[in-house]
Amino acid sequence: MAKLQSMLNDGSHDLSTAFGSFEAGNVLFHNDEMLMASWAYRDLPFDFGVVPVPTYSEDDEFSTCASFTYTLYGIPLDARDPDLSSAVMEAMAYEGWKTVTPAVFETAMKLKYTHDTDSIRMLDIIRDSISFDFGRVFNSMLNSLTYTLFRGAATGTGNWSSALASSLKMLDKMLSKLLKNFE
Repeated sequence: MAKLQSMLNDGSHDLSTAFGSFEAGNVLFHNDEMLMASWAYRDLPFDFGVVPVPTYSEDDEFSTCASFTYTLYGIPLDARDPDLSSAVMEAMAYEGWKTVTPAVFETAMKLKYTHDTDSIRMLDIIRDSISFDFGRVFNSMLNSLTYTLFRGAATGTGNWSSALASSLKMLDKMLSKLLKNFE
């Protein structure tokens, strides 16, 4: 964690200007969300490629964690007709998967926003390895601790070990309460 804090806070890695450096052609790699391709990367004066986040070793499989830019739906426990709500939601999800997803992924991402066949192949690898982080999905129900603990430590505004130790009891309590909803 100390190395990460040093890298992010020594003045040489200003994340608020990271895109500007990429846009100017001054950095080789830039980690960002795919949605950026539709507007920020569309008119860059140079071609760029897409690669998944690297694995720790050759033996590892790629894993792409969805960021906070997704929408999840649920049905309240007190819904008047949960079966009907489920059926409607499932039908809409199926239609979205059948029509919207191909329009966005196959047409927009692969044809409009990429410039080479290697990037198209990389997009398939990224999409095939997508996962959702429980801590991100339920961040608000966990008092944002799954987000703020790491961010605070990474940006140098806190010590990871002491921040975790002081929040662990509360996080365990909130997690237990959350998990009861799944029983």
